[in-house]
Amino acid sequence: MRKQLLVLVALVGALACSLPARASEKIKTYLRGVVSQADGQSFTLYKQGGARTPIANAKVAGGRFDLQTELSQPGFFVFTTSDPVIGELNVFLSPGDDITLSVAQ
Repeated sequence: MRKQLLVLVALVGALACSLPARASEKIKTYLRGVVSQADGQSFTLYKQGGARTPIANAKVAGGRFDLQTELSQPGFFVFTTSDPVIGELNVFLSPGDDITLSVAQ
């Protein structure tokens, strides 16, 4: 019984030590879609709040765009476009999300 308890404590300890490492692990996250606007339009993704440092950029080609980034934790982001009519959207993304949008006027 004592040996089983030691094995259980060792397993729980190993799991607890690995959780922080997994929390900082970055996972590919995708935001892609189609646009009814002309090619050449650009999209940028920023973390909401704080400095507006781009974390992903994409240009429209063939009516499609594909933003890719790596996230370690979920959060709110600002999805902007160079089209002044569309402007920007607030989105909530989690690591591993694969979201498809259709952007139209």
